[in-house]
Amino acid sequence: MKSFVENIDKSVTAFLSGGSYSDLHTQFRGSANELNLFLNEFLKIFLAALIVLALLLYFTQKSAKLAAAVLCAVPLSFAGGMLSLHVLNLFTPQSLDVITMIGFVILMGLVVNNTILFVN
Repeated sequence: MKSFVENIDKSVTAFLSGGSYSDLHTQFRGSANELNLFLNEFLKIFLAALIVLALLLYFTQKSAKLAAAVLCAVPLSFAGGMLSLHVLNLFTPQSLDVITMIGFVILMGLVVNNTILFVN
């Protein structure tokens, strides 16, 4: 979605700057703008949550090895979710939007919970 918006922005800017429309200004609004804001905030919050999760796991399990085992499941589940999203796109179009990102947050929570139960 982001590359699509960037391509459209370049095309519209090139069209407007070439003719008598050089005094016009364009701005993308709506879901494209919200997605950019959400992704920036999501990455910051996700990294902070991983750090807090690592500390909590370390203090509750009393072992860095067990905490690392639980945290190793997070990127694997993310990769599996992205692969599933790609396979789904072969049949029906599904973009990586805010609702999909919320689904990934739920997936991460389930995976961490199951991994903690397996480790104990």
